Amino acid sequence: MRSLLDPNELMCEDDPGNLTLSMDDSQDSCRLAAALAEYDDQQNSSDPSCNKEFPFGEAAGHIIKSVKDMIRSDAFNGTTKDKITINWEREKLTILCSKEKHHALMSARDQALLRGRVSSMDLVLMASKKFPLTGVVEARRNADSAHYGRCPAVHVCLAWLCHAAQCSISSVVPGGEVFPRAERYIHDRLEQATLPEVDENDRIELAIFQLYRVLDVLSVCDLRSLTPVDRSILIFAICRLVLDRNTCCGVQYRSSLAIENIMNASALTKHATLTEFSSIFPLISDDLVNLQLCHEIIRLSNVDPTCCLSLFSSTLIHISERAECEPSNLSEMSMEEVVDAHLGVVVDVIDNVLDLFEDNSKYKCVVMIMFDASLHPSLCSLISEMRNQQLTSMFHELKNELRKNRDTDSFLIDQLLRSLCDRYKIQFLGHPEMLAEQRLFQESV
Repeated sequence: MRSLLDPNELMCEDDPGNLTLSMDDSQDSCRLAAALAEYDDQQNSSDPSCNKEFPFGEAAGHIIKSVKDMIRSDAFNGTTKDKITINWEREKLTILCSKEKHHALMSARDQALLRGRVSSMDLVLMASKKFPLTGVVEARRNADSAHYGRCPAVHVCLAWLCHAAQCSISSVVPGGEVFPRAERYIHDRLEQATLPEVDENDRIELAIFQLYRVLDVLSVCDLRSLTPVDRSILIFAICRLVLDRNTCCGVQYRSSLAIENIMNASALTKHATLTEFSSIFPLISDDLVNLQLCHEIIRLSNVDPTCCLSLFSSTLIHISERAECEPSNLSEMSMEEVVDAHLGVVVDVIDNVLDLFEDNSKYKCVVMIMFDASLHPSLCSLISEMRNQQLTSMFHELKNELRKNRDTDSFLIDQLLRSLCDRYKIQFLGHPEMLAEQRLFQESV
Protein backbone atom coordinates (compact mmCIF):
# COMPACT_ATOMS: atom_id res chain seq x y z
CA MET A 1 0.00 0.00 0.00
CA ARG A 2 1.42 3.41 -0.97
CA SER A 3 2.17 5.85 1.80
CA LEU A 4 0.10 9.02 1.87
CA LEU A 5 3.19 10.88 3.05
CA ASP A 6 4.96 10.76 -0.30
CA PRO A 7 3.92 13.81 -2.37
CA ASN A 8 5.67 12.44 -5.46
CA GLU A 9 3.13 9.63 -5.63
CA LEU A 10 0.17 11.76 -4.60
CA MET A 11 0.81 14.33 -7.30
CA CYS A 12 -0.08 11.62 -9.80
CA GLU A 13 -3.38 10.71 -8.15
CA ASP A 14 -6.56 11.34 -10.10
CA ASP A 15 -8.76 14.13 -8.83
CA PRO A 16 -11.82 12.54 -7.14
CA GLY A 17 -13.84 15.56 -8.24
CA ASN A 18 -13.41 14.58 -11.90
CA LEU A 19 -15.76 11.61 -12.18
CA THR A 20 -17.72 9.96 -14.95
CA LEU A 21 -20.99 8.25 -14.17
CA SER A 22 -21.48 5.44 -16.63
CA MET A 23 -23.62 2.33 -16.90
CA ASP A 24 -20.63 0.54 -18.44
CA ASP A 25 -17.54 -0.15 -16.30
CA SER A 26 -14.79 -1.53 -18.55
CA GLN A 27 -12.72 -2.94 -15.68
CA ASP A 28 -15.67 -4.83 -14.26
CA SER A 29 -16.48 -6.04 -17.76
CA CYS A 30 -12.93 -7.38 -18.18
CA ARG A 31 -13.04 -9.13 -14.82
CA LEU A 32 -16.41 -10.64 -15.64
CA ALA A 33 -15.21 -11.82 -19.06
CA ALA A 34 -12.14 -13.43 -17.48
CA ALA A 35 -14.26 -15.20 -14.87
CA LEU A 36 -16.68 -16.47 -17.51
CA ALA A 37 -13.82 -17.71 -19.68
CA GLU A 38 -12.33 -19.58 -16.74
CA TYR A 39 -15.76 -20.99 -15.97
CA ASP A 40 -16.12 -22.26 -19.55
CA ASP A 41 -12.62 -23.78 -19.47
CA GLN A 42 -13.41 -25.71 -16.32
CA GLN A 43 -16.77 -26.77 -17.73
CA ASN A 44 -15.00 -28.28 -20.73
CA SER A 45 -12.21 -29.79 -18.65
CA SER A 46 -11.80 -33.59 -18.68
CA ASP A 47 -10.39 -33.54 -15.13
CA PRO A 48 -12.75 -35.80 -13.08
CA SER A 49 -11.75 -34.01 -9.86
CA CYS A 50 -13.25 -30.77 -11.12
CA ASN A 51 -16.86 -30.03 -10.14
CA LYS A 52 -18.19 -29.07 -13.55
CA GLU A 53 -21.44 -27.69 -12.24
CA PHE A 54 -19.95 -25.35 -9.60
CA PRO A 55 -16.12 -25.20 -10.00
CA PHE A 56 -15.82 -22.08 -7.78
CA GLY A 57 -18.12 -23.28 -5.04
CA GLU A 58 -21.88 -23.47 -4.97
CA ALA A 59 -22.56 -19.79 -4.16
CA ALA A 60 -20.17 -18.42 -6.79
CA GLY A 61 -21.35 -21.00 -9.28
CA HIS A 62 -24.96 -19.89 -8.98
CA ILE A 63 -23.95 -16.26 -9.53
CA ILE A 64 -21.86 -17.02 -12.62
CA LYS A 65 -24.57 -19.27 -14.03
CA SER A 66 -27.22 -16.57 -13.60
CA VAL A 67 -24.94 -14.00 -15.24
CA LYS A 68 -24.32 -16.30 -18.22
CA ASP A 69 -28.06 -16.88 -18.60
CA MET A 70 -28.70 -13.14 -18.45
CA ILE A 71 -26.02 -12.44 -21.09
CA ARG A 72 -27.56 -15.01 -23.44
CA SER A 73 -31.00 -13.44 -22.99
CA ASP A 74 -32.58 -10.54 -24.86
CA ALA A 75 -32.43 -8.39 -21.73
CA PHE A 76 -28.65 -8.11 -21.97
CA ASN A 77 -28.81 -7.09 -25.63
CA GLY A 78 -31.02 -4.17 -24.61
CA THR A 79 -28.88 -2.95 -21.70
CA THR A 80 -25.52 -3.05 -23.52
CA LYS A 81 -26.81 -0.47 -26.00
CA ASP A 82 -27.69 1.93 -23.17
CA LYS A 83 -24.66 3.89 -22.01
CA ILE A 84 -25.13 7.09 -20.02
CA THR A 85 -22.18 9.37 -19.39
CA ILE A 86 -22.17 12.67 -17.51
CA ASN A 87 -19.18 14.97 -17.86
CA TRP A 88 -18.14 15.53 -14.23
CA GLU A 89 -15.32 17.95 -15.02
CA ARG A 90 -15.16 20.75 -12.46
CA GLU A 91 -13.78 24.26 -12.59
CA LYS A 92 -10.35 23.84 -11.00
CA LEU A 93 -8.97 26.90 -9.28
CA THR A 94 -5.44 28.25 -9.68
CA ILE A 95 -4.34 29.22 -6.18
CA LEU A 96 -1.23 27.20 -5.31
CA CYS A 97 2.04 28.89 -6.33
CA SER A 98 0.19 31.95 -7.64
CA LYS A 99 2.83 34.23 -6.13
CA GLU A 100 5.61 35.24 -8.47
CA LYS A 101 8.52 33.94 -6.36
CA HIS A 102 9.10 31.78 -3.31
CA HIS A 103 12.15 31.59 -1.06
CA ALA A 104 13.08 28.78 1.31
CA LEU A 105 15.83 27.36 3.50
CA MET A 106 17.82 24.96 1.34
CA SER A 107 20.54 23.96 3.82
CA ALA A 108 21.56 24.48 7.44
CA ARG A 109 23.92 27.27 6.36
CA ASP A 110 20.97 29.34 5.13
CA GLN A 111 19.79 29.91 8.72
CA ALA A 112 22.43 32.64 8.97
CA LEU A 113 20.44 34.58 6.34
CA LEU A 114 17.31 34.79 8.52
CA ARG A 115 16.24 38.15 9.90
CA GLY A 116 13.88 39.14 12.71
CA ARG A 117 11.90 36.96 15.10
CA VAL A 118 11.11 33.47 13.86
CA SER A 119 9.18 30.71 15.69
CA SER A 120 9.79 27.00 15.28
CA MET A 121 6.65 26.64 13.12
CA ASP A 122 7.79 29.57 10.97
CA LEU A 123 11.14 27.86 10.51
CA VAL A 124 9.43 24.62 9.46
CA LEU A 125 7.32 26.44 6.87
CA MET A 126 10.35 28.27 5.48
CA ALA A 127 12.24 25.02 4.98
CA SER A 128 12.55 23.05 1.76
CA LYS A 129 12.30 19.28 1.73
CA LYS A 130 16.10 19.05 1.88
CA PHE A 131 16.45 21.21 4.99
CA PRO A 132 17.21 19.15 8.17
CA LEU A 133 14.60 19.77 10.88
CA THR A 134 15.99 17.47 13.59
CA GLY A 135 17.55 20.36 15.51
CA VAL A 136 14.37 22.43 15.26
CA VAL A 137 12.21 19.61 16.63
CA GLU A 138 14.59 18.91 19.52
CA ALA A 139 14.79 22.59 20.45
CA ARG A 140 11.01 22.85 20.40
CA ARG A 141 10.61 19.83 22.66
CA ASN A 142 13.13 21.21 25.17
CA ALA A 143 11.65 24.72 25.15
CA ASP A 144 9.92 25.95 28.28
CA SER A 145 7.75 28.76 27.00
CA ALA A 146 4.71 30.43 28.50
CA HIS A 147 3.18 30.34 25.00
CA TYR A 148 3.55 26.56 24.66
CA GLY A 149 0.23 24.86 23.91
CA ARG A 150 -1.63 28.11 23.26
CA CYS A 151 -4.09 28.31 20.40
CA PRO A 152 -2.68 30.17 17.38
CA ALA A 153 -4.70 33.24 16.38
CA VAL A 154 -6.74 33.06 13.18
CA HIS A 155 -4.41 35.48 11.37
CA VAL A 156 -1.47 33.18 12.18
CA CYS A 157 -3.33 30.09 10.88
CA LEU A 158 -4.23 31.92 7.65
CA ALA A 159 -0.63 33.10 7.26
CA TRP A 160 0.64 29.53 7.66
CA LEU A 161 -1.84 28.19 5.11
CA CYS A 162 -1.15 30.87 2.51
CA HIS A 163 2.64 30.76 2.89
CA ALA A 164 2.58 26.96 2.58
CA ALA A 165 0.37 27.25 -0.53
CA GLN A 166 2.47 30.17 -1.85
CA CYS A 167 -0.61 32.32 -2.44
CA SER A 168 -2.14 35.58 -1.24
CA ILE A 169 -4.61 35.88 1.65
CA SER A 170 -7.28 37.33 -0.65
CA SER A 171 -7.36 34.16 -2.78
CA VAL A 172 -8.62 31.96 0.09
CA VAL A 173 -11.04 34.20 2.03
CA PRO A 174 -14.52 35.46 1.05
CA GLY A 175 -14.54 38.49 -1.23
CA GLY A 176 -14.31 41.77 0.62
CA GLU A 177 -12.72 40.24 3.73
CA VAL A 178 -9.30 41.62 4.66
CA PHE A 179 -6.80 40.29 7.16
CA PRO A 180 -3.99 42.85 7.43
CA ARG A 181 -2.43 41.08 10.43
CA ALA A 182 -2.10 37.84 8.43
CA GLU A 183 -0.53 39.70 5.51
CA ARG A 184 1.85 41.50 7.87
CA TYR A 185 2.79 38.20 9.53
CA ILE A 186 3.74 36.72 6.15
CA HIS A 187 5.66 39.82 5.10
CA ASP A 188 7.56 40.30 8.37
CA ARG A 189 8.30 36.70 9.33
CA LEU A 190 7.73 34.12 6.57
CA GLU A 191 8.67 35.82 3.29
CA GLN A 192 12.40 36.46 3.51
CA ALA A 193 13.92 37.48 0.17
CA THR A 194 17.44 36.90 1.54
CA LEU A 195 16.85 33.14 1.35
CA PRO A 196 17.53 31.13 -1.86
CA GLU A 197 14.74 31.16 -4.44
CA VAL A 198 12.92 27.88 -5.03
CA ASP A 199 13.16 26.51 -8.56
CA GLU A 200 9.92 26.92 -10.51
CA ASN A 201 9.74 23.18 -11.22
CA ASP A 202 9.91 22.33 -7.50
CA ARG A 203 7.35 24.80 -6.19
CA ILE A 204 4.17 22.70 -6.56
CA GLU A 205 5.73 19.72 -4.83
CA LEU A 206 6.97 21.94 -1.98
CA ALA A 207 3.54 23.61 -1.65
CA ILE A 208 1.79 20.23 -1.30
CA PHE A 209 4.42 19.06 1.17
CA GLN A 210 4.06 22.19 3.34
CA LEU A 211 0.26 22.10 3.15
CA TYR A 212 0.43 18.62 4.65
CA ARG A 213 2.34 20.04 7.60
CA VAL A 214 -0.07 22.93 8.25
CA LEU A 215 -3.18 20.75 7.91
CA ASP A 216 -1.67 18.17 10.25
CA VAL A 217 -1.10 20.91 12.84
CA LEU A 218 -4.65 22.26 12.42
CA SER A 219 -6.06 18.76 12.87
CA VAL A 220 -4.60 18.37 16.38
CA CYS A 221 -4.05 21.82 17.93
CA ASP A 222 -6.41 23.40 20.44
CA LEU A 223 -8.59 25.99 18.65
CA ARG A 224 -11.15 26.66 21.38
CA SER A 225 -10.17 30.32 21.75
CA LEU A 226 -11.10 31.10 18.12
CA THR A 227 -14.50 32.71 17.62
CA PRO A 228 -17.16 31.00 15.45
CA VAL A 229 -16.49 33.58 12.71
CA ASP A 230 -12.74 32.88 12.84
CA ARG A 231 -13.29 29.14 12.58
CA SER A 232 -15.73 29.53 9.67
CA ILE A 233 -13.16 31.65 7.79
CA LEU A 234 -10.48 29.03 8.43
CA ILE A 235 -12.67 26.22 7.06
CA PHE A 236 -13.53 28.42 4.06
CA ALA A 237 -9.80 28.90 3.32
CA ILE A 238 -9.12 25.16 3.53
CA CYS A 239 -12.00 24.41 1.14
CA ARG A 240 -10.65 26.96 -1.35
CA LEU A 241 -7.24 25.28 -1.32
CA VAL A 242 -8.82 21.84 -1.79
CA LEU A 243 -10.31 23.04 -5.10
CA ASP A 244 -6.94 23.95 -6.62
CA ARG A 245 -5.98 22.14 -9.82
CA ASN A 246 -2.79 20.79 -8.21
CA THR A 247 -4.19 19.38 -4.97
CA CYS A 248 -4.54 15.64 -4.47
CA CYS A 249 -6.30 13.06 -2.33
CA GLY A 250 -3.68 13.53 0.42
CA VAL A 251 -4.63 17.20 0.79
CA GLN A 252 -8.32 16.30 0.74
CA TYR A 253 -7.89 13.66 3.44
CA ARG A 254 -5.91 15.98 5.71
CA SER A 255 -8.38 18.80 5.05
CA SER A 256 -11.19 16.55 6.26
CA LEU A 257 -9.33 15.90 9.53
CA ALA A 258 -8.50 19.60 9.99
CA ILE A 259 -12.12 20.66 9.36
CA GLU A 260 -13.29 18.11 11.91
CA ASN A 261 -10.97 19.53 14.58
CA ILE A 262 -11.89 23.14 13.74
CA MET A 263 -15.64 22.50 13.73
CA ASN A 264 -15.56 20.42 16.93
CA ALA A 265 -13.10 22.67 18.77
CA SER A 266 -15.73 23.84 21.24
CA ALA A 267 -19.01 22.13 22.04
CA LEU A 268 -20.41 25.44 23.29
CA THR A 269 -19.90 27.29 20.00
CA LYS A 270 -20.05 24.41 17.48
CA HIS A 271 -23.61 25.26 16.44
CA ALA A 272 -22.70 28.93 16.01
CA THR A 273 -19.67 27.97 13.91
CA LEU A 274 -21.85 25.85 11.63
CA THR A 275 -24.33 28.72 11.23
CA GLU A 276 -21.54 31.15 10.31
CA PHE A 277 -19.92 28.73 7.87
CA SER A 278 -23.24 27.83 6.22
CA SER A 279 -23.81 31.48 5.40
CA ILE A 280 -20.53 31.71 3.41
CA PHE A 281 -20.32 28.13 2.09
CA PRO A 282 -21.94 28.92 -1.33
CA LEU A 283 -19.32 31.65 -1.86
CA ILE A 284 -16.47 29.13 -2.01
CA SER A 285 -17.00 28.66 -5.74
CA ASP A 286 -19.46 29.53 -8.51
CA ASP A 287 -19.22 25.95 -9.77
CA LEU A 288 -21.73 23.62 -8.12
CA VAL A 289 -19.48 20.60 -8.70
CA ASN A 290 -16.80 22.33 -6.62
CA LEU A 291 -19.31 22.91 -3.82
CA GLN A 292 -20.31 19.26 -3.98
CA LEU A 293 -16.66 18.21 -3.58
CA CYS A 294 -16.32 20.43 -0.48
CA HIS A 295 -19.65 19.10 0.78
CA GLU A 296 -18.37 15.54 0.41
CA ILE A 297 -15.08 16.27 2.20
CA ILE A 298 -17.01 17.80 5.11
CA ARG A 299 -19.37 14.81 5.13
CA LEU A 300 -16.37 12.51 5.57
CA SER A 301 -15.36 14.50 8.65
CA ASN A 302 -16.74 13.43 12.00
CA VAL A 303 -18.91 16.53 12.31
CA ASP A 304 -22.49 17.04 13.43
CA PRO A 305 -24.94 15.14 11.15
CA THR A 306 -26.90 18.37 10.64
CA CYS A 307 -23.83 20.01 9.08
CA CYS A 308 -24.27 18.73 5.52
CA LEU A 309 -28.02 19.39 5.64
CA SER A 310 -27.35 22.98 6.74
CA LEU A 311 -24.81 23.49 3.93
CA PHE A 312 -27.19 22.00 1.35
CA SER A 313 -30.04 24.22 2.57
CA SER A 314 -27.80 27.30 2.33
CA THR A 315 -26.69 26.31 -1.18
CA LEU A 316 -30.28 25.96 -2.40
CA ILE A 317 -31.19 29.39 -0.99
CA HIS A 318 -28.15 30.96 -2.65
CA ILE A 319 -28.86 29.41 -6.06
CA SER A 320 -32.57 30.21 -6.04
CA GLU A 321 -32.04 33.66 -4.49
CA ARG A 322 -34.85 32.90 -2.05
CA ALA A 323 -33.38 34.67 0.99
CA GLU A 324 -36.83 34.89 2.58
CA CYS A 325 -36.72 31.10 3.09
CA GLU A 326 -33.59 31.23 5.25
CA PRO A 327 -34.30 29.95 8.79
CA SER A 328 -33.87 32.45 11.60
CA ASN A 329 -32.88 32.03 15.27
CA LEU A 330 -31.21 28.68 14.62
CA SER A 331 -29.02 29.11 17.70
CA GLU A 332 -32.14 29.02 19.91
CA MET A 333 -33.59 25.86 18.33
CA SER A 334 -33.34 22.25 19.44
CA MET A 335 -31.80 19.63 17.16
CA GLU A 336 -35.25 18.49 15.97
CA GLU A 337 -36.27 22.07 15.16
CA VAL A 338 -33.02 22.72 13.26
CA VAL A 339 -33.51 19.60 11.12
CA ASP A 340 -37.14 20.53 10.48
CA ALA A 341 -36.19 24.09 9.48
CA HIS A 342 -33.58 22.99 6.96
CA LEU A 343 -35.81 20.29 5.48
CA GLY A 344 -38.52 22.93 5.15
CA VAL A 345 -36.12 24.95 2.98
CA VAL A 346 -35.44 21.89 0.83
CA VAL A 347 -39.16 21.21 0.34
CA ASP A 348 -39.86 24.85 -0.56
CA VAL A 349 -36.87 25.59 -2.79
CA ILE A 350 -35.61 22.45 -4.55
CA ASP A 351 -38.22 22.72 -7.32
CA ASN A 352 -37.02 26.22 -8.19
CA VAL A 353 -33.39 25.09 -8.25
CA LEU A 354 -34.10 22.16 -10.58
CA ASP A 355 -36.07 24.48 -12.86
CA LEU A 356 -33.07 26.81 -13.06
CA PHE A 357 -30.96 23.82 -14.14
CA GLU A 358 -33.50 22.64 -16.71
CA ASP A 359 -30.84 22.44 -19.45
CA ASN A 360 -27.96 21.40 -17.17
CA SER A 361 -28.16 17.69 -16.39
CA LYS A 362 -24.80 17.72 -14.60
CA TYR A 363 -25.96 20.24 -12.02
CA LYS A 364 -29.24 18.37 -11.54
CA CYS A 365 -27.25 15.25 -10.72
CA VAL A 366 -25.07 17.25 -8.32
CA VAL A 367 -28.17 18.54 -6.49
CA MET A 368 -29.45 14.97 -6.06
CA ILE A 369 -26.07 13.73 -4.85
CA MET A 370 -25.77 16.57 -2.31
CA PHE A 371 -29.33 15.91 -1.13
CA ASP A 372 -28.55 12.23 -0.71
CA ALA A 373 -25.40 13.02 1.30
CA SER A 374 -27.32 15.53 3.44
CA LEU A 375 -29.95 13.04 4.62
CA HIS A 376 -27.76 11.39 7.25
CA PRO A 377 -29.31 8.15 8.58
CA SER A 378 -29.30 9.48 12.15
CA LEU A 379 -31.55 12.39 11.11
CA CYS A 380 -34.44 10.11 10.18
CA SER A 381 -35.45 9.71 13.84
CA LEU A 382 -35.63 13.52 14.16
CA ILE A 383 -38.00 14.07 11.23
CA SER A 384 -41.60 14.78 12.19
CA GLU A 385 -44.50 12.90 10.65
CA MET A 386 -45.73 16.04 8.91
CA ARG A 387 -42.30 16.76 7.39
CA ASN A 388 -42.04 13.12 6.35
CA GLN A 389 -45.30 13.42 4.42
CA GLN A 390 -44.05 16.59 2.72
CA LEU A 391 -40.78 14.90 1.72
CA THR A 392 -42.64 11.83 0.41
CA SER A 393 -44.97 14.06 -1.61
CA MET A 394 -42.00 16.03 -2.94
CA PHE A 395 -40.23 12.84 -4.06
CA HIS A 396 -43.40 11.71 -5.84
CA GLU A 397 -43.75 15.04 -7.68
CA LEU A 398 -40.10 15.02 -8.74
CA LYS A 399 -40.46 11.49 -10.11
CA ASN A 400 -43.51 12.48 -12.14
CA GLU A 401 -41.71 15.52 -13.50
CA LEU A 402 -38.70 13.47 -14.60
CA ARG A 403 -40.91 10.89 -16.31
CA LYS A 404 -42.03 13.57 -18.77
CA ASN A 405 -38.51 13.67 -20.23
CA ARG A 406 -37.40 10.43 -21.85
CA ASP A 407 -33.81 11.43 -22.72
CA THR A 408 -30.87 9.50 -21.25
CA ASP A 409 -29.79 12.33 -18.93
CA SER A 410 -33.22 12.40 -17.29
CA PHE A 411 -33.01 8.63 -16.91
CA LEU A 412 -29.81 8.94 -14.84
CA ILE A 413 -31.26 11.72 -12.67
CA ASP A 414 -34.35 9.56 -12.17
CA GLN A 415 -32.15 6.67 -11.02
CA LEU A 416 -30.36 8.91 -8.51
CA LEU A 417 -33.73 10.13 -7.21
CA ARG A 418 -35.09 6.58 -6.96
CA SER A 419 -32.04 5.49 -5.00
CA LEU A 420 -32.48 8.44 -2.63
CA CYS A 421 -36.20 7.72 -2.18
CA ASP A 422 -35.64 4.03 -1.49
CA ARG A 423 -32.92 4.73 1.07
CA TYR A 424 -35.03 7.34 2.81
CA LYS A 425 -38.05 5.05 3.03
CA ILE A 426 -35.99 2.17 4.40
CA GLN A 427 -34.29 4.33 7.02
CA PHE A 428 -37.37 6.29 8.06
CA LEU A 429 -39.70 3.28 8.27
CA GLY A 430 -36.90 1.17 9.75
CA HIS A 431 -37.04 3.08 13.04
CA PRO A 432 -40.64 2.71 14.24
CA GLU A 433 -39.45 2.43 17.83
CA MET A 434 -37.66 5.79 17.53
CA LEU A 435 -40.78 7.41 16.12
CA ALA A 436 -42.87 5.89 18.92
CA GLU A 437 -40.45 7.13 21.58
CA GLN A 438 -40.45 10.58 19.98
CA ARG A 439 -44.27 10.73 20.03
CA LEU A 440 -44.41 9.57 23.68
CA PHE A 441 -41.83 12.19 24.63
CA GLN A 442 -43.71 14.96 22.83
CA GLU A 443 -46.96 13.90 24.50
CA SER A 444 -45.37 13.91 27.95
CA VAL A 445 -43.88 17.41 27.56
